[in-house]
Amino acid sequence: GRTFYYRVPQDSFGTFKYVEPFMDPALEQKIKAFICQVGVTGPFEIEFPIDKNNTLYVLETNFRIAQQNYAYTKLGVNIPFLYALSTLKGEIAYEEIQYIPSRKATLMQEFEDLKESCLHGDISIWQWIKDVYHTDCFSYYTPSDILPFIMTLWAKVLNTLNKITKR
Repeated sequence: GRTFYYRVPQDSFGTFKYVEPFMDPALEQKIKAFICQVGVTGPFEIEFPIDKNNTLYVLETNFRIAQQNYAYTKLGVNIPFLYALSTLKGEIAYEEIQYIPSRKATLMQEFEDLKESCLHGDISIWQWIKDVYHTDCFSYYTPSDILPFIMTLWAKVLNTLNKITKR
């Protein structure tokens, strides 16, 4: 997928992003050759910054599922499912990867974006609430399973209280 950053606070990898499928068969073949050569056996991501002339550069390869990869499920690619299926089959289940080219998604790392963008004054609280309303997927909040959001919120509240009481 292709990711466009709406907000990249200082010392951050971006807290509010727009993701869309990126179809490049030649690049896909190069990536397949690379992962076979390296012996990748699990989920991974490769970051490619693109300059103004549409030239791709390899920034880094992460041999893990990154937090932002959840957005790809909104594009029709369920990475954990594909990993499990590939493990069971003993080979990468390429035929199961079915991007929906017209589908696009916005991803927000809600706690980080609130802290880095809103509380530091880059945007207003009203703009942040508007962005939350228009966000397709979040790093922690999912309507069908709110426990990760609640537990993360609780941990952040406890951490803040600990800092206050130690002063």
